Amino acid sequence: MLAAAAAARVAASQRAAARPAIGVEPPPAAAAPPRPPGLSGVPVAPGMLAPRAVDDVLRACHVPAERITDPAQGPILVTALAQIIAVVTAWVASMRILPRPVRPAAFVVRVAARLAYELVRDVSQRRRRVVIGLGLALVVLGVAGGLVGSGVEGGLGILVALLGLLLIGLTSWRRVPGGLAVLAAGLIAVLAAAGAFPVLHDPLFNWLSDDAVPYLADHPWAWATVFGAFVLPGAWSLAEAFTTRRVRRRG
Repeated sequence: MLAAAAAARVAASQRAAARPAIGVEPPPAAAAPPRPPGLSGVPVAPGMLAPRAVDDVLRACHVPAERITDPAQGPILVTALAQIIAVVTAWVASMRILPRPVRPAAFVVRVAARLAYELVRDVSQRRRRVVIGLGLALVVLGVAGGLVGSGVEGGLGILVALLGLLLIGLTSWRRVPGGLAVLAAGLIAVLAAAGAFPVLHDPLFNWLSDDAVPYLADHPWAWATVFGAFVLPGAWSLAEAFTTRRVRRRG
């Protein structure tokens, strides 16, 4: 009997504890987290914007509405296209599957694409424009002097044009090998276009008409074809063999 009475009292006390007490207020809710600085009157650190001001700035920024075809993005687009062309050209020119007679022409095209990219990037970013303008002026004046003049004047014109190419190459690449590559490409182009420069046309084509192939003397484009297909690959192979031998000796 005593055990039953004790169990009844324990059960009653548990039921009473489970029911909320009448007249007792519930505990207060947890306090809301503090508002960020700038919204609750708390001063913001110097050099920083309040969250409300940051929100206004982000709403006023129209970055999602910008397009690569916008006039303001023109320099970026042109530079990116020039870089893509230069990279693809360098990749194709470096392929070992290219026939050996095509490698000199591939070298000239690769150097021209790289030089064009460097010039576009520098001009769009407003860098080294004075030096680039001076180099281009020397190239234009030199080519004009070589096309019009003969003898010493024509020779000086060609030298001035090559000097302008060297100046542009050193400025763009900012390395001596890059400038020398531009100079070599320009020299190849001058020799291929020898029929257009009187200082080279007179001795070369007179010799061709008298002792070699008269057809080449009468058609300068034929000389450019023969030079690019036969003369230049042979000289290129000799230069490669010479440079490879020197590298092996140093190794």
